[in-house]
Amino acid sequence: AGVDIPYVGFTLPLLALTVPPAVVIALWLGRREVRVISREEMEAILPPSFFPRYGFKLFIPLVLLVALFLGQSALAEVMPDPGIPFIFMAGSLAGLVSGRRFNFFKAAQEAIRDVMPLLAILVGVGMFIQVMTLTGARGWMVVAILSLPAALLYPGLSVSLPAFGGISSYGSASILGIPFILAMVEKNAILTASALSVIVGLGNLMPPSAISARFSARVVGEERYFRVVRTALGPVLLILAMGLAFLVFAPRLEPLLISGAPVVPSSQPPAAPHSSPFQDVGAGAIFVLHQALVLFLAASLVRFLLWEKRFLTQLSASLVLVLFLLRLFLLK
Repeated sequence: AGVDIPYVGFTLPLLALTVPPAVVIALWLGRREVRVISREEMEAILPPSFFPRYGFKLFIPLVLLVALFLGQSALAEVMPDPGIPFIFMAGSLAGLVSGRRFNFFKAAQEAIRDVMPLLAILVGVGMFIQVMTLTGARGWMVVAILSLPAALLYPGLSVSLPAFGGISSYGSASILGIPFILAMVEKNAILTASALSVIVGLGNLMPPSAISARFSARVVGEERYFRVVRTALGPVLLILAMGLAFLVFAPRLEPLLISGAPVVPSSQPPAAPHSSPFQDVGAGAIFVLHQALVLFLAASLVRFLLWEKRFLTQLSASLVLVLFLLRLFLLK
């Protein structure tokens, strides 16, 4: 959005930048820990299967996710784009009737409690970015990056994008990513944006926020997230090298990964887009469901505030609640 290019043609570049390193890094980090065990040992480690009890009903959420993801592309003329948050929420709600029963409100409250530290970090980062914009620091950084000599451009983005991502990867993308794309305007913008997005993503492992590292540490029960960061240094350098290689060799990769845009004859201008009645009704229904979901999350936060006793946690939850309410009343 910052450089006015449509979100079209990113599929192959992003697949090439994510799938190969995912496979290589998974084998790199996990292969030495893999060992062959007996079926009895495996059944003792794994949780019991609910398939004999519920059958194929367990796959309803997954089937719904795939149908919604593919439907918005295959049936774009009749199906409105529901948005990724709605798609995953629909899959979650389908889980209420496809498997073991659970208390939805209690699960939502526990989920809010688990993610509250991360939500507080994101709220603070958002304030930080707004203050940078207000004081002119954001504009100064843009001008400074656009003035970098060619020899310092690649070292500059290799250090600044992940380092600033330690505060916020989104902030790094919006503040630094856009001027870096403009500074390499002679290259294909899709390849440039794809490569920079991979490098920006490394900021999720950088302190002080280190959102991915903190989340990974919680998943594996590790108290010190720095151990996760230290283990990930090798893969980080590999991904950084891939992103830089995409930028350097963008002219040679362009014919392989970017398909040519269709040419529209000047005598036959493209028809204006139009929506079907089904799209209008569907979009309205999605809007109502979205507002209901935000209202439910706000109510869950209010209940959380009534039970929580710690002031800092109450303050963080209150800030998130204000954002939820603003989104509820201001979204058009």
